[in-house]
Amino acid sequence: MAAAAVKRGMKDERMEVVEILYGAAALAGTPPVRAVQVELDIPHRTASDWIKKARDAGRLEGMTYTVGRQADG
Repeated sequence: MAAAAVKRGMKDERMEVVEILYGAAALAGTPPVRAVQVELDIPHRTASDWIKKARDAGRLEGMTYTVGRQADG
């Protein structure tokens, strides 16, 4: 699935993968941009752009990640 996400023109697959990775990282309290970057082996700027596009497409509705110190527990 990740391999399909990085192919040129694979917009739906890419949005699905970004949604899954972002959600998992946010729930784990880790930076979602970094998770997308590492898992898909793409530059930070590309990961940020894809996350922005997924958010604009309504794929990340209700999902947030607060930068900084995370609450314990």
